Amino acid sequence: MTPIPPDDSSDPRIDLIGLDIGSTTTKAVVAHAEVLRNRFTGRMELGHLHPVHRPDPVFTPFECGRIQERLLRDHLERWLAECEIRQGTPRAGGILITGLASLASNSAVIARVARQRIGQTLVASAEDPALESWLAFMGNGSALSEAHPDRHFLNVDIGGGTTNLALGRCAEVSRLGCLYIGARHFRFAPGTYTLTHVSPFGSAVLHHLSIRRRTGDSLDPEDLRRILDFYTSALEASIAGRSSSFFSPALRCLVPLPYEPPPSVTDPILIFSGGVGELVYRRARGDTLPPTTAYGDLGIDLAERIVASSTLSSHLAAFTPSSLGRATVHGLALHSTEVSGATLYLPRPGILPLGDLPIVSRLSPGSDPESLSAALELARRTPSGACIQFTANCETLHDIRELGGRLAQAIRSAGYPPDLPLVLFIPGDTGKVIGSYATEWGRLSVSLVVLDQISPRPARFATIGKLVNNVATVSFFGM
Repeated sequence: MTPIPPDDSSDPRIDLIGLDIGSTTTKAVVAHAEVLRNRFTGRMELGHLHPVHRPDPVFTPFECGRIQERLLRDHLERWLAECEIRQGTPRAGGILITGLASLASNSAVIARVARQRIGQTLVASAEDPALESWLAFMGNGSALSEAHPDRHFLNVDIGGGTTNLALGRCAEVSRLGCLYIGARHFRFAPGTYTLTHVSPFGSAVLHHLSIRRRTGDSLDPEDLRRILDFYTSALEASIAGRSSSFFSPALRCLVPLPYEPPPSVTDPILIFSGGVGELVYRRARGDTLPPTTAYGDLGIDLAERIVASSTLSSHLAAFTPSSLGRATVHGLALHSTEVSGATLYLPRPGILPLGDLPIVSRLSPGSDPESLSAALELARRTPSGACIQFTANCETLHDIRELGGRLAQAIRSAGYPPDLPLVLFIPGDTGKVIGSYATEWGRLSVSLVVLDQISPRPARFATIGKLVNNVATVSFFGM
């Protein structure tokens, strides 16, 4: 692949920024990528991706159930100052608010702080648990699964508030799951088992086990054993697809997204990520872990129990991912973004950036007028605009004309508001000509954007960056 020549003195570089703000820690990664044209396919792609800064994780700045805005801003400013971020260079990636952080009473402050400093970028929260599971697999398991294409890998990402499961093969995820099982549902005075906080999900476990402990009480060894037994058994049942039979109706609140493996996959390779996952691999290597509740939670104890479980530890020695502990933030920065720019249709570049647009429909180029009209009707009801994703290319000029004509008729029939953005994602290099036909060569008054070379994704939302060097970035979330 060769770099795309720039239109000005700046190089065709994109800064990819990922922030994972979780129950226990906040992690970041900054990477550089080049916009390249594949000399064989002609597609524009992000290539030469390499992280340039991985700051040490910091504790998520909580106080009384609220995010501390000043501390979060200070961390972000320091991280960006430590790496090679230049004014004018396009940026993409995003911010993921996960686990208990997403439940903070002022979690919206995270988006405001990030966008003030980084610019328009996607911000997703754990309201959609599938996203975190997919990102963790892409950041932790994609390389391993590509290196062993004949095997399925099940990534188990265990953090402070959630355990996210993703099954994939050859870097393609096929099944997802999420549990409210993590290290920080029980918080302690470091070095002791004296409770300082119990989350609602931790309280559900205590009630289920008939353990009558509250803030200020200490867990005795039997209490601790029973909690860890429950967590370990829950993980074993969940990876086997038995969560529906393991969790009683009173505990279904712990399973926002059940993991249901296909019957044909009976022995996936288990790999771990997240804060607890990093401790698992350290323990499996024979490293000495920190002392009792050094992080003020159950992370160390849970890692010890996972290593001791023959079911959960069966593949630890043979398969070790390279991005331990930062899988989600790597996936967010490096695997959620594509670029468009070969033949995009963008009569008004100033319309960009566009943030958090829902993808209201996925259509084939041959979709009938009724399907197009239904998609436009959904799009016109959105407050800030919407996207329609086309899943295949038009094969001939006749097909392009036909699709453009049907789109123009649907836009007219729907009474689509002229100032409401409508974005079409096209896999091939026909964005400009489809946009021209769909607007009747500019005669239709509609704020249409057609982005080319965008592969179909099972996403729900997209954020589109501003045009720089004739390139627009598209970041996806909500898998």
